[in-house]
Amino acid sequence: MTCPAGFTDCSGDCRDLQIDHDNCGACGVPCDPGEVCTGGECLLSCGDGLTDCGGFCTNLSYDPMNCGTCGLPCSGGEACVLGSCQTLSG
Repeated sequence: MTCPAGFTDCSGDCRDLQIDHDNCGACGVPCDPGEVCTGGECLLSCGDGLTDCGGFCTNLSYDPMNCGTCGLPCSGGEACVLGSCQTLSG
């Protein structure tokens, strides 16, 4: 079988290995549920307002372990408010 440019013959089907969820990067290499095939790699797909931090989707505005950026935890007695660690009052 001859496939158009940019496509690969995967068992008789022409597939774009750069974006095909079931053949990502190579024929027969599927992405896991919740992942997308981008540039031939399976990547975690996070919804709007969420960021992939080491394979987990998080809201950087309110996550005390990833406050404002991945890997930036707040100290004890602090909360993450709008991406900034702030001291809890009370």
